[in-house]
Amino acid sequence: MPELHRSGGCSRSLAALILAAVLLVPLSTGSAGAEEAPDVWTQVKKLYEKAKAAGDTVPSDVSEWVRQDLQNMNKWEYRIETLQAPGDQLLAKKLNDLGTEAWECFHVEREGKSVTLFCKRRMKSYLQVIPVRDLFRFVS
Repeated sequence: MPELHRSGGCSRSLAALILAAVLLVPLSTGSAGAEEAPDVWTQVKKLYEKAKAAGDTVPSDVSEWVRQDLQNMNKWEYRIETLQAPGDQLLAKKLNDLGTEAWECFHVEREGKSVTLFCKRRMKSYLQVIPVRDLFRFVS
């Protein structure tokens, strides 16, 4: 069972389950799912093309890409940065630089004059931009 987080973990997990159940089953049995909700299916295909155009390594099969992208939906990647004797301006610049790259610093440790930043960000997932309400329409 997926762990629920306060920051939308439940809705992301629900979206991943719905998308997996609805998209992957019809893809393996034919195009019935695409006929039922062409808007969401069109969105998925556009996101697939966007991933290819961005230079991401993607499989030639859309359904396999969906499977891989769904796996990234609720995963985090982590980064640890240690700064030696940073002043306030340097620390603020480093935090802003990390924020620009979508890193969220969730813990800071100070040991002597050094500061260690513990940061995380969600793995890149194209499908996470599809609102849950659209996925529900896709199901019905």
